[in-house]
Amino acid sequence: LFSADHPATMGDRHQPTVFDLDPSLEAHRGHFDHRSHLYHKWVNDIGAAGDTLESFSEGWTQFGFRRDGDALVFTEWLPCARAAALVGEFNGWNPEATPLAPGEFGRWSVRLVTGRGGRGFRTGAS
Repeated sequence: LFSADHPATMGDRHQPTVFDLDPSLEAHRGHFDHRSHLYHKWVNDIGAAGDTLESFSEGWTQFGFRRDGDALVFTEWLPCARAAALVGEFNGWNPEATPLAPGEFGRWSVRLVTGRGGRGFRTGAS
């Protein structure tokens, strides 16, 4: 839909592009094409990582704290971060005590073991 160079078709019918529908957008064609290129690159990167766009779009269900067996896993989306850490009373507010590890697509996470003998963690309103 974004590029007049690649019009969509339905059977034998030409589907109008966004530029056909609103010629005033022609002045911004370069930006539309750039954004379309970025979208297709992300879709390809997601597929190359063995994921689908649908499951990737549900990534928000993986963020924050979630229980995983005898641990809590904390995950945050920090696409431009070079380093990240989880701090709080549990580690004396020490930013070096609980570093997050980088993952795919800007996700950073840390696994906090809370099993027997471990310190408890409380999540929720602070």
